[in-house]
Amino acid sequence: MSPRSSTPLSPPSSSSPFCTSLCELLAARHCRLYLLLGLALVMAGSMGFRIEQIQSNHLALHHESARNVARTILAMRAWNSQAGAVYVPVSPEFRPNPFLHHPRRELHSTDGQTLTMVNPAYMTRLVSEILAQTSPLQVSLRSLRPLNPGNRPDPWETEALHRFENGAEEFSGEVQQADGSPVYRFMLPVKTEESCLNCHAAQGDRLGEIRGGLSLTLPADTQAMHTEIVYVVLRHLLAFILLGGACYVMFGLLGRRWAQERQAMEKDKLAEKMQSLERLVQRFCEELRDPLQQSIRSTAQNAEDIAAVGYRLEETDGPDSPALAVLPQLQEKMGETLAGLQELMHRLNSLRHASLSLGEEAQRLNLAELLTEILQTRAAAYRHCAQIEVICAPHTEITCVPGLFDQILGILISNSIEHGFLKGTRHGHIRIETERLSDSTLLVSYADDGVGMPPERLACVFDPFPEPTGPDRRQGLSLYICYSLVTFRLGGSIRCDSVIGGGTHFLITLPNTPSPDTRPLQ
Repeated sequence: MSPRSSTPLSPPSSSSPFCTSLCELLAARHCRLYLLLGLALVMAGSMGFRIEQIQSNHLALHHESARNVARTILAMRAWNSQAGAVYVPVSPEFRPNPFLHHPRRELHSTDGQTLTMVNPAYMTRLVSEILAQTSPLQVSLRSLRPLNPGNRPDPWETEALHRFENGAEEFSGEVQQADGSPVYRFMLPVKTEESCLNCHAAQGDRLGEIRGGLSLTLPADTQAMHTEIVYVVLRHLLAFILLGGACYVMFGLLGRRWAQERQAMEKDKLAEKMQSLERLVQRFCEELRDPLQQSIRSTAQNAEDIAAVGYRLEETDGPDSPALAVLPQLQEKMGETLAGLQELMHRLNSLRHASLSLGEEAQRLNLAELLTEILQTRAAAYRHCAQIEVICAPHTEITCVPGLFDQILGILISNSIEHGFLKGTRHGHIRIETERLSDSTLLVSYADDGVGMPPERLACVFDPFPEPTGPDRRQGLSLYICYSLVTFRLGGSIRCDSVIGGGTHFLITLPNTPSPDTRPLQ
């Protein structure tokens, strides 16, 4: 069987329209993915902030370390300058400073030992040599007008010295060496002091002016920083996996639980409505049954009386009596009235039978025999305007409530006659075909070649009491009851497809095992 393609319709909602309820949002996979995306953005922001903080702390630590060393050396230079001169015995380690031009550069002690003057600049160079031997720290004096050619600045130090002349108090930063290794460089300005003028007065230096700068270079030691950054990334990644996974699973389970509870509540509400509807239908049928039967008997008696009057007039006045010309019309209208009342009684009995069948127990039945029995029972309703073709394997079995299946099929046939075949004024064809999809699923296809439905009516075909879309487009509870019986009572699904001028097709999927909802309502 190749049923027409159709789109599943959403079940009619028992609550007011609300597009994005909380349980639907939590159960929807894309919404949970958006939640994970938001969590990922928060984690990325936190990780970026932490990495920036680590880098800032790393630079601050190097900066403070270099500043402390530079201030210590400048303090030693200040002590040397305030002392006026510091002399040490001449030795291979302490040779006289060739760039120091001072009349007392060398002195001789009373015991004949030669002493050499160690001025602030010479002392700074000696200290830097000792530091270079014991640590990776490099210290040097740099000047734009050096007496010692070895004190010429490199480009970075030249920029720092120009900034000092413009008022800067310090200059620092992380730079790359020629070999690609990072180092941290720091420089403080060195001003001209009284002791400096002995050698630099000839160069035009004046007291308090910027004479040069004390330059420090130390390794950046990025390994510890990179290790800490790696740990931060791993911690945030682990937190995202654990927290995101837990939220994804928890909200998914919570959403499904809420959806199940909502479906259960809707099912309970529907069951209550169906019970109320059953009682209302049964009371309605009982109250109309006797008056309708009385009307049928009275109409039949009136038809007999009219026939008797006709015979009496024909005997007394003859066949050409003017009164006899009116009697055929009266008999025709009386016959139509009687037929209408009988059809109404038939529908009333069908409705009462269907409401009583809701309390039946599910049975294991032969589907072909069940369809034949139902169509034979309802033959009077459709045989004048429709031909029904049934395609069903002879040994197909189904577990269901016979009355419910009879009511579903009766509603579909009545819908075809009323709307598809225009109340029986148009002859048509109905095709009922069944197919077993698996041991637990049965597919029932019901299709007619009637006038079809417009899209706006198809969109609300299973809604109770939809808004009318035209003068001849009246629709009541029948298809809504059909939908409720299939989905909530038999545990199956139903969908509809229709094209104007191309007929209407219902595709019903039923479980082939007893459903918990096939039990009689209490």
